[in-house]
Parts: sequence; structure tokens; C-alpha cells
Amino acid sequence: MKETVRFVSLCLMSAVLAALWGCATVQQTEPKAGARLEEPQAQVQAPAPKPVEQVQTQAVQPKKKAAASADAAAAKKQKTLAAIRSMSKLGDMALQHLTEMSTMRDRDVRLAVIDALGGIDSPCALDPIITALSDDDRMVREKAVTFLIYRGPELTRVHVDRLTNIMRNAHKCWPDPAMDGATIYASHFAGKVLSKAESPFISPELAREGYEAMVHY
Repeated sequence: MKETVRFVSLCLMSAVLAALWGCATVQQTEPKAGARLEEPQAQVQAPAPKPVEQVQTQAVQPKKKAAASADAAAAKKQKTLAAIRSMSKLGDMALQHLTEMSTMRDRDVRLAVIDALGGIDSPCALDPIITALSDDDRMVREKAVTFLIYRGPELTRVHVDRLTNIMRNAHKCWPDPAMDGATIYASHFAGKVLSKAESPFISPELAREGYEAMVHY
């Protein structure tokens, strides 16, 4: 009887130990509830862009590249214009190069050339500026007039004679309807220089004629 009770007790003890061992194993191998909740979050991926978003992104990129390219071109042009203006420091040595550049198609380049020529302390620098009175662009002509009036005392007789011929050229052709517009513009600005510049070779009569040409044309 005692042996039977002991056998039953041993069986029960073995069952309890097995149950305890099973619980401990489960606790060690089974992840915590918090970890289970984190797993799906770690596997979440950003949603793929919609076709419309892809198209918009692809459309924006070329615009950014074009803007960056335009900015680079503008910066390069500003450096070029600054370099042209700085050529005035070379004096007479830069006259030939500046005269050649004064006929370039870019208006900003022609304006920079006049700035450079106006900074050269030589009567020879006034010749291409006088030529600029016949430029197709009004801004170039006006800048040329400004420099010629400012440097009026440096105008030689040759310069004054040349300005007089430009001024009277339109008067000779007037009122021919086929007369070139550039001829009229040049006459107007040449007359403006003669009427306002202070040169010993500009007589009061010539200055008055210049004023009339400036008003008339």
C-alpha cells in the first residue's frame, strides 16, 4: 500500500516537474507581446508613388536642370562683361580688340565695350564711340552720347567734322521716304552731342544746328 502511494506521488511529481519545465521553455522561446507588435512596423514600407506623382517628379527635374544651366550661363556672361569693361586698364593696346567687339550681336557686349572705351584716356577711343551713334539699339546710342558729351573737351576737329557729317547726312536725304531709320537716329544723336558737348571746335552756329537736328529728327 505504501509502495503504491509512493509510486503515485512520484508520478504526480514527475508530471508537475514536466509541466514547470514546459512553461519555462515556452517563456524562453516565445517572443514578448511588445516584440510581436514591433515586427509588422519594421516590415512596413513606404507606399510606391502613384503614376501621377512619378510624372510630376520627372517633369520637375528637367526644369531644375534648365534653371541651373541658365544661372550658370548668366554668371558666365557677367564675368565676360566684367572682363570687357576691365580692358580699359590696357589703354590703347585694347582699342583694336574693343573696336572688333563693338559690332557683336549681343547688345550687352556692345554696352560693355562702350564702358571700356569711355574709360580709356585717349582721343582714339572716341572714334568707335562715334560709330556707335549708328547702332541699331537705342540704349547703345544713348550710352555713346553720354560718353561723348562727358568727354567733349577731348573731341578733336576730326571728331567734330565726323559728327557734323553724320548729323547732316539725314538732312541731305530728307524727306526721302526710303531713308534708313538708322540714319535718322544717328543724325539725332550726333546733333545732341554737338549741341551739348563743350569742345573748342564746336562753334555756336554748329551747336545751334546740332540742337535743331536733335529736335527735328
